Amino acid sequence: MRSNSSHLKQIAQQQVDFQRAENELKRSNQLEMDEIRSRHKREIERLVYHGQNQIEDLKNAYDLQFSEEATLLQEKLEEIREENEKKIEAESMEHDQTFAQLQERNRSQITNLRNKHQERIEKLRNEHEETTKILAQKALEARRNIERKMES
Repeated sequence: MRSNSSHLKQIAQQQVDFQRAENELKRSNQLEMDEIRSRHKREIERLVYHGQNQIEDLKNAYDLQFSEEATLLQEKLEEIREENEKKIEAESMEHDQTFAQLQERNRSQITNLRNKHQERIEKLRNEHEETTKILAQKALEARRNIERKMES
């Protein structure tokens, strides 16, 4: 009976451990996504800063007047910004999809493990009930044998 109790405790501890692991994975994935977003933001800021410096240099070179060349560079900068935004968005979506797939796979694994543990618990309960019935029956038989011996 103690072994069944310790086995149930062990299963309960495993469930707690799986939940803890799932939470840690969620936290880790969120931290990774935050870091990716932060890197993308810094890269955009760097590109914007670099682009703005280029424009400022061109303004100074032409006595603060925009020439056709400066306008073309500004348009090119806008194109680069748009392309980078698209790249960042695509990469972010890819990471979001990967994260969602990881979450789903982990949910599925945890569900499978929970189901297996529930089956094991149910099996142990059934075994415990059967053992209890057998012991009760043996106790009854022993009692009857004692009563018969006492009557003889």
